[in-house]
Amino acid sequence: MAGLPEPTVDHRAYSEHGRLLYRFDLAVEHVKLAIEYDGAHHNQPRQRGPDLLRREQLEALGWTFVVVVNSH
Repeated sequence: MAGLPEPTVDHRAYSEHGRLLYRFDLAVEHVKLAIEYDGAHHNQPRQRGPDLLRREQLEALGWTFVVVVNSH
C-alpha cells in the first residue's frame, strides 16, 4: 500500500470493561485514523444525526475520519 500501514478491517474498540463501544469499517489504530464508508442509508435523517454525534465524540478522543460516500 505505497508504504502506508495496512488498515484493520472491521476494527472494534472496547471499553476497559470489555464492552464494545465502536466499530470502524477500516482503522489504523496507532495513528487513530478511521476510514468509514457511508452508503445511501447514511443520508437518512435518523441515521445522519447519530453518525455525526459519534464522529464528534471520537474526534474529541483524537480520532481522524476519512468518509467515503457512495458517489465516490
